[in-house]
Order: sequence, then structure tokens, then C-alpha cells
Amino acid sequence: MINEVSRLSYDAALAVLHWLVARARERSLPGVRLNLAARCTLVRLARSLGARDLGTYAWQVLVPDWPTFLHTVAPTLESRLATSAFAGLTDRLPISLYRQHFTLVFDAGRLAAVEEDPGAEAEFHCHPDAFAPLVLGQRTLSELRYQYPDVSIADRRQLLVETLFPPATGFLYTCTG
Repeated sequence: MINEVSRLSYDAALAVLHWLVARARERSLPGVRLNLAARCTLVRLARSLGARDLGTYAWQVLVPDWPTFLHTVAPTLESRLATSAFAGLTDRLPISLYRQHFTLVFDAGRLAAVEEDPGAEAEFHCHPDAFAPLVLGQRTLSELRYQYPDVSIADRRQLLVETLFPPATGFLYTCTG
């Protein structure tokens, strides 16, 4: 299993793959496992040469306090707004995670507050288990709707939510030692 690799040129990556395959055969192993990010040159080259993608583990991230987390990542959210059609936004986005309700309050493009708001009429209803994958960029809104049919959003809010929480390329490095 390969858990780490530096940036390689095409020729170097090809040489590394040949070397790994040779070592696996010497040891009578069924193959080489590349536990690396999908965009890594070594992984992309291996796939282009016929390697199989056996999938990855799903992210299992618990955010115990959404208002605090969203306030903490406010600079990122504000940057996304500033480079979008929502630059300078002043508005409120009420969100329901069924048992938890809060409102994102934007003022002139800044996240001014994340208010706990159990009485607000939410415009975005999201299954609690689906919110972390959306916010962290693992899943898009349309992917979540497929998996969780109860995810719903007011039409006028969809582009805002997609702007705030776009898909991202991520890799969780899980090796310890």
C-alpha cells in the first residue's frame, strides 16, 4: 500500500508504477493499493493504464456546533460570495436541520451572524446527516437530493447555497504512525 508520494513527472510516475508492480509480484501480492488523492499523478496514470478504482470510504464528519463552525469559516464563505453574483449580499438565509434551526445573516457581503432561530420559516431544509457533506464540499446539492429526497430548498435560494457550498476536491489522509 502506498500512502504518500511527491509530485512526479510522467516518466518518474511510470517508473514507480513498474517498480511497485514488480515488488508486488515478487511477494505474490494480488496488486498494489494506492491510498492517495484521486488527482495525484501516480493514481491518474495507474487508472489510464487500466488500474481499477475500488472506491474510497465516505466522509463521516460530525460537526457538533454548526453556528460556531459556520462563523469560523466565515472568511471562506465571504470570499465565495465576493467572487460571485452575490457580491455585497445583504440578506438572511434560514436553514432547518430538523432539530436545529439557524439563520445565516449577511450584511454587505459579510457573514454578520449565525443566529439560532427555531421559529424562523426555513428556506433550506436539509437532513442533518447531509449537511456536513454539503458544507465540506464532498457532495453537491443535487447529489444530496438524490440520496435524501427530503432535502428541499426554495428555488430562489438554490444558487446562493451552491455558491456558499461548492463541491471540492478533498482527500482525508488517514494514516497514523
